[in-house]
Amino acid sequence: MDDKRKIAVLIDSDNISYNYVKTIFDDLEEYGVANYKRIYGDWSRNNGWKESILQYSLNPIQQYSYTTGKNATDSSMIIDAMDILYTKDIDIFCLVTSDSDFTRLSMRLREEGKFVIGMGESKTPKPFVRSCNQFKYLDLLQADDEKEVESAITNVDEENSNNDKVSKEEVTDISVIKSFIVKVIHSNSETGGKTDLGTLGRKLNEKFSEFDVRYYGYNKLSTFIENIDGLILQKDTKRFYVSEKEKKINRKDMEKFIIEVVQKNNKEIKNMSIIHEEIKKKYPNFSFKEQGYNQFSKFLNSFDRIVVSGNRIKIK
Repeated sequence: MDDKRKIAVLIDSDNISYNYVKTIFDDLEEYGVANYKRIYGDWSRNNGWKESILQYSLNPIQQYSYTTGKNATDSSMIIDAMDILYTKDIDIFCLVTSDSDFTRLSMRLREEGKFVIGMGESKTPKPFVRSCNQFKYLDLLQADDEKEVESAITNVDEENSNNDKVSKEEVTDISVIKSFIVKVIHSNSETGGKTDLGTLGRKLNEKFSEFDVRYYGYNKLSTFIENIDGLILQKDTKRFYVSEKEKKINRKDMEKFIIEVVQKNNKEIKNMSIIHEEIKKKYPNFSFKEQGYNQFSKFLNSFDRIVVSGNRIKIK
C-alpha cells in the first residue's frame, strides 16, 4: 500500500492494554501515516495508558459511564468514526478493540469504500474479525518467537469465561491456507500454474482477514511459502512466483483422464489443442517434452487406447 495513505486510529482503552501500543503503531507504519490518533476511556480511572498517550501523541477522549451496564466508550468511538468518515479525508480506519459491538461500524466503513484494519486480542469474536479487511491479533504479534505464539494461542486464563478463551481456531489452520493457495495456482493454468507472490498475498488477505505469516512463526510471506510442503517459490527476473512442486504423472491415470475427456466429446475430438488444455487444467506443470516426446501427438499415440489421426483424437 501507498505509505502516504491517511489513517484514523481509534483505540478502545476499556479492553485494550497499553502494553500493545508499540505493536499497534509499528504495524501501521507499512500502511501509511496516522493522522488521527484517538483513544477513548474514562480517564478518571488509572488504566495504565497515561504514559503511552504522551509518548505516542494520542488524543484522549474522556467518556464517563453515565449508566451502569452501558459502554459509553463504544458509542463515542462510533460517533467519532462516522464524523471522520463524512468530514475528513481518510483512507484507512484502524479500530483497536476486542469488542464485537464494532462489527456494524466496520461494515459501514467498508460500504463507503474505506479500508478497515481491526486490531485486538485472540479472544475477539469472529464476526468483528471477518468484518474487517484485515485483522491483527495483537497478543500473537507481540509474541517473540514461534513457541510464544503457540503459548499465546493455547493458554487460557482460568478466570476467563468460555467466550473469552483463546484457541488455535483463532488462527486459520495451515492446511486450509495451503488448499486455498493451490486453488489460486490452479486458476492460473494459462501461466503454467505460476502465481505472482504479491498477488497471492493480496488474495490471502482478502480471503482470510486475520491472515499474517507472523502467527505461524515467519517474518516474510516468501519464507512462509517455502516451508509449505508441495509448494515452490521461484524468481523470474525481478518477481517471485509460487507454483506446485512437480508431481510424477502416473501414465495409467493420464490415459484414463484423456479417455474420459474424449468420451465426453462423443468419443472423438477434432482439435488436439482441446486435450492439451484439459490436461494443463488438471496437471498445471505438465510438459510432453519432459515426458520424453518432442511432439504432443507422439505423446498421445504412446497410449494403447488412443489413436491420433492428423488433428483428430479417437478411442480404440
